[in-house]
Amino acid sequence: LSTLLVNPEGPTLTRLNSVQSSERPLFLVHPIEGSTTVFHSLAAKLSIPTYGLQCTGAAPLDSIQSLATYYIECIRQVQPEGPYRIAGYSYGACVAFEMCSQLQAQQSAGPTNNSLFLFDGSHTFVMAYTQSYRAKMNPSCEAEAEAEAMCFFMRQFTQAEHSRVLEALLPLGDLEARVAATVELIVQSHAGLDRHALSFAARSFYHKLRAAEEYTPRATYHGNVTLLRAKMGSAYREGLGADYNLSQVCDGKVSVHIIEGDHRTLLEGSGLESILSIIHSSLAEPRVSVREG
Repeated sequence: LSTLLVNPEGPTLTRLNSVQSSERPLFLVHPIEGSTTVFHSLAAKLSIPTYGLQCTGAAPLDSIQSLATYYIECIRQVQPEGPYRIAGYSYGACVAFEMCSQLQAQQSAGPTNNSLFLFDGSHTFVMAYTQSYRAKMNPSCEAEAEAEAMCFFMRQFTQAEHSRVLEALLPLGDLEARVAATVELIVQSHAGLDRHALSFAARSFYHKLRAAEEYTPRATYHGNVTLLRAKMGSAYREGLGADYNLSQVCDGKVSVHIIEGDHRTLLEGSGLESILSIIHSSLAEPRVSVREG
């Protein structure tokens, strides 16, 4: 479980494999937990240099736009010039999409040749998820939103009963008090976990959720997008459409591949093998822009 926790003082960009190659690297953006641990099996089998972006204390969480801008600065330290290869998983898909949108805006009016892979996520994926529980809440009550977010955060670590945790967190005065109480509840069953890293993770989990809820892409994306969608879906995903609403914000080609497993397991087992083959074959293709082709 400690691998789910990011050292807040650690580096944002980390090398995930040791492949020596002149090929442009692939940059992987973390899921909502903030850690890149979930990518280790994938990175170990990729034939290109691979880096992970993890959510450290240096990452601004006021908006998806701010986070994407910061991550672009980080990848430019490794690769100063595009085109870029970027992938994001779940929450990270939203951030990766915004990164490619910003890179498109920074490049001249010409075609965008960045490669964008989304692992079971999109610009609206997280919002569909949060709306599924926000619908049950009093919209003006931020205390409820904070308490619900802490319950979702806790699910990674403990099987504590949802209603019991909500009852404990709702009367507290503010987010900091709810974060502190959440940390106490988690360390009751996991005494070895680092409290500092846990409180950072819980607090940033809430801010990341808020940023995703408020995110709307500012421009149409003209590049191609590859969506790798989990075969087994949850109810909240049904309103997202087959392409997770990507065609609403992208006029390039959206390729959708169905991957064995569910949202949590698609980067394992047979799903992982499919993803590897899709990434490798996609990156081997000549990059023809939509506008030219």
